[in-house]
Order: sequence, then C-alpha cells, then structure tokens
Amino acid sequence: CNGLPLGHAPERRRSKPSGSFRRRRFISNAEFITTELAGLGVSGPAAVAIDNARWFGRIRSVAADDERVRIARDLHDRIGQSLALLGFEVDRIARTTDDRAVRNELTGLRSQVTEATREVREALYDLRTDVSSEEGIAEVLQTFLERVAQRSGIETTLSATGSAVLPLRISRELWHIAQEAIVNAERHARPSTISVRWRAEGAAAELDIVDDGVGFAAGAGRADSYGLRGLRERAAGIGANVEVKSIVGQGTTVRVRLNDAL
Repeated sequence: CNGLPLGHAPERRRSKPSGSFRRRRFISNAEFITTELAGLGVSGPAAVAIDNARWFGRIRSVAADDERVRIARDLHDRIGQSLALLGFEVDRIARTTDDRAVRNELTGLRSQVTEATREVREALYDLRTDVSSEEGIAEVLQTFLERVAQRSGIETTLSATGSAVLPLRISRELWHIAQEAIVNAERHARPSTISVRWRAEGAAAELDIVDDGVGFAAGAGRADSYGLRGLRERAAGIGANVEVKSIVGQGTTVRVRLNDAL
C-alpha cells in the first residue's frame, strides 16, 4: 500500500422489481397455495401463514444484506480514508526531515499504517461476502480460502460433497462459523495448512476446519483465542453443535454438526 485510498470491492447490483412484477408474484404465490399446499392438506389461513413466513424470511435477509453494505460503506468512507490521509502525511514528513532517527521512526509508523489499511480491506471484504441464493457456501468458502492462502502463504484446501440446499439463514450462519474458525487459525495457530471439509445431505450438514498449527491443551487460555464461545453461540442459534479437538504441537479440528445425521 502506498497510501492510496481503499478501492471498492465490486458490488452486485440487484434490479428492483416493478410494482406489476410484485403483483404478479403475489398472484403466483396465491395459486401455489391453492394448488400445491392444498394437495398436502394445507389450505386457507394456514397456507397463507406459511407463505407469509417465507416472505418475511426473505425481507429479513434483504434487510441484513443492506445493513452489512451500509456498515462496509461507512467503514470505507471514515476509517479507510482517514488511514489513507495518515499514510500520505507520514510520507510527506519523512521526505522533509534529514534526521535519520526520525525517519526510522516514521518508516516504522508507515508500516503500521499499511498493516492497518490491509486489515480494513479484509474487514470490508468480510462484510461484503456472504452466502446468497446465487452463491452457495462451498463457492464462498473456496474464494475465501484462496484469499487466506494468498495473504498468508498458508496452504488451504476445500472438500465439498453433497447437493443439499439448506435454508439461507442457516447456510449463512455456517459460513460465518467457518470464516471465524479459519481466521482464528490463521492468526493464532501458526499453521502451514488449513483444510475445510463440507458435507450436506438432506437437512443435515457437517463442517470441519482442520489446521496443523500449535494446538492447545484442554482448558488452557489458548482456547479463548479461538473464539469458541462465539462459535458455539452462533451454532446454538441454528440448532447445531460444535466440537473442538486440539493436540499441542499437532493442530486443532473444529467440527460443526447440523441435525447430527451424517
């Protein structure tokens, strides 16, 4: 980084449905209710309630997406631009001084600004990256692991099997659990490899994040650095379980199981 302003990651533009489209969509839903759901013995108010729940789920998902984009934009406009200006100013001062000790200090400060800028870029990427109806968890994981390998030199691999499509809210929580576990391993475990295995069949799913890093002893403070409490809270929110196995000097495995049927 040379103090240049942070670049915007490309954002997908969603076309806004017209009013006539929305009316046609609701008519389509009504027809679906009166035919398919009725065929399953669900009709009248119960069928309408089911359809409304689906729509509210989509609305919540869109609202969460919009909030993440807003936070990412604020982060870029405020912190990102401030860091860029700070970098320019440090460079300017370094060019105007002949004091070697001062220039050495400024060089160290410039390195810190560069690192902070990189971390903000990564945070922006994380905020703008999520599972969607167009891009599933396996695709998002693959792209993220490639970024981890590029920035850290850690060898990363992904094995994904199964064709089940989980509800979007559950897929997103599983993705964020995987993302957090991968980042924690990258930052704290000093691994040479990080491997992710993903399986989804029916309503069940299993996610393994395995590193060959330093590991930690059971009950040691090291476990806190892996953010286990946060991982378990996220998993509990979707009815999943988290298991962590670690051996000092050999590495750590974080396993997440949904519905425990695999």
